[in-house]
Amino acid sequence: MTAPEAELTPAEVIAQADIEIQEAEQLAAELENRVREGDETVGYEQVERARGLMGFARLRRQAAEKKAAKLEAQAAAAARQAVIDAHLPALQAFDAAKVDKLRAEAERKLKEAATMIGERNGHIAALAELAEGPGNPYNPENDAEITGSTRAFDLYVKIGNKRYSSMGVTVPARECLEAVERASLY
Repeated sequence: MTAPEAELTPAEVIAQADIEIQEAEQLAAELENRVREGDETVGYEQVERARGLMGFARLRRQAAEKKAAKLEAQAAAAARQAVIDAHLPALQAFDAAKVDKLRAEAERKLKEAATMIGERNGHIAALAELAEGPGNPYNPENDAEITGSTRAFDLYVKIGNKRYSSMGVTVPARECLEAVERASLY
């Protein structure tokens, strides 16, 4: 018992048919040349049979083209199905409600953080204003215990060797809140 032949690719199917055509054409040409050169051992039936084989080989090539097209269509369908099989289950299992819940939770926590940051910045502003004002109990020239700035781009207060700045927490918090806004659009 012989092992089954492996399925040929579309290109191999057509290449095999082309070989059959070439062999049939070569046989017919050889027989016709022998007749032209006077070889009386070649008969009419042999030449006609070789020409018939050529025609038959061309028909087989047409069949091979159809088979190749069918194989290509099957391969394309299998590739499409593989993509569907790989991605559709995950898409169907996607839990939009869970994502909405997580987004709402993240939004709530970020708003809570923004409130805390706003309160913190208010404390910084009050202390920085005190440091800049005439009522500052600490004179920065004599005692650098409290210094600060209330300029919008540089809101900070320094007490002793510890500096409290609004920029370090305000910018990341604003970026997070903007990300939540963008996420809510989807």
